[in-house]
Amino acid sequence: MARIYRQRGCNLLIFMGAFSRKTGPVHWDVLSKARAVDNQVYVASVGPATDETSPYVTWGHSLVVSPW
Repeated sequence: MARIYRQRGCNLLIFMGAFSRKTGPVHWDVLSKARAVDNQVYVASVGPATDETSPYVTWGHSLVVSPW
């Protein structure tokens, strides 16, 4: 999908995710950077705020990545 959007002129892709505290630190930055570089687009990856009282505690980080 990212490649198709880029081919159609998109310069910014926005991804939502709710990685856990275990997978978030390992995957969140890497996947966002890879998507930006692979498709030469800016990527905004957004996640929900961490809620310690929730049964599923998310990583709770957001970032914007440049393709450069």
